[in-house]
Amino acid sequence: MRTKHLAEGKNLAHSWVAIVDEDWRRPDWREVFDAPGPLHLELGMGNGRHLIDTALREPGWCHVGLDAKHYRVEQAVRRAERYGVEGVRFLVGDLFEMPDPVEDGTLARLTILFPDPWPRARGDRFRLTNPTLVERYRRWLAPGGSVHFRTDHEALFIYSVRRFEEAGFRVEQTVPLDRVVSEFESKFLARGQEIYGLVASLT
Repeated sequence: MRTKHLAEGKNLAHSWVAIVDEDWRRPDWREVFDAPGPLHLELGMGNGRHLIDTALREPGWCHVGLDAKHYRVEQAVRRAERYGVEGVRFLVGDLFEMPDPVEDGTLARLTILFPDPWPRARGDRFRLTNPTLVERYRRWLAPGGSVHFRTDHEALFIYSVRRFEEAGFRVEQTVPLDRVVSEFESKFLARGQEIYGLVASLT
């Protein structure tokens, strides 16, 4: 509990972190970054390794990481500072309960990596690719925007392909070779587990 409160206190004090509560108002991300680059949002970013490695590779982009846990966001902030990455910002919030984190039609890329599969039938409403959320993602994307999704769970992958196709996305079932590998993914690859991936684009 003490660690949780310490992380929350650090996040409250850091200018790169916004905490979604009843007083939170969605920012104008162009003003936040003071940059014209395309906007990238990663959901459930964990400790920020993938987001920050992506920001190092794509310094012209504006990268936002969302996670529900204060301690994970605090770890991500420390990682960004350690590597001298400035083109990142962070949100602490629950996607299922919070308002849209970006304005409709503004997101160039959405990343969802190795979410909880919630394999039981009643877990549908908690999956990050359930129909309600997929429709939200569709609204957020700018023309030419895309969703990048990867998982080690075959059933979740099949489910997700269907949800994006049903929402009118053009779905390419692919795990790009030239990609930033997340911490989870590196562990799965080391164990020889198969990785399933898709890129869903607006038609």
